[in-house]
Amino acid sequence: MIKALQCYKLNASQYLQTHTYTMRYLIFCFALSFAVVACKKETTTNQMVATQNLKNTKWELRKSEGGIAGNLNYQPGNGQTIEFFGVDSFKAVYPISSISPADCGTYTVSNAVQSGDFNLTLKYFRNGYAMTDNDSIRFVNNQLVFLPHLGWADEPTIYYDRL
Repeated sequence: MIKALQCYKLNASQYLQTHTYTMRYLIFCFALSFAVVACKKETTTNQMVATQNLKNTKWELRKSEGGIAGNLNYQPGNGQTIEFFGVDSFKAVYPISSISPADCGTYTVSNAVQSGDFNLTLKYFRNGYAMTDNDSIRFVNNQLVFLPHLGWADEPTIYYDRL
């Protein structure tokens, strides 16, 4: 029995190795938890800034780059607008569309994988059907930029100017 207990006794070098390992592990865990908390705060702040950039704003279509139609420029006053009210509702107006001259619904903003980009989700009804658009957006100067979906070669990058 005494020999069995002696197996569990550590000499001084074994104790220091075990103690050093434990301290390194604790420092690593502390640093990792600090990094997670710090990143979460930044993410929330970025999302709040994006929501504030949309809140109570009106944007008008100015340019479409790439896609099937190529590069198109739109004159000021063209009437194709998207307006955001408060923190969750929107209205998009398409004056030349015979399918739906306007869409109204709700929106949410979340962070995208790419830093500086955001995911904009628009939910609305069109001709009795529930619709959901998931778009990647970016704010550049006084413009709201709708980015093409990855892998879609025929979709343009669309620029709206703040009114």
